[in-house]
Amino acid sequence: MAIGDGRNDIEMLGWAGRGVAMGQAPAEVIAAADEVTLSVLDDGAAHVLRSLI
Repeated sequence: MAIGDGRNDIEMLGWAGRGVAMGQAPAEVIAAADEVTLSVLDDGAAHVLRSLI
């Protein structure tokens, strides 16, 4: 799994088995991801990490 929100994360999101874009990410980052989580202001990364438990 990889979580990203910037254009520099696009390759990483495509490589990961589960690519997750943060809610505030630009459209091209969201398009490269398998799923979208909440924004950084809404603790989106923590939300996704909890799903692994």
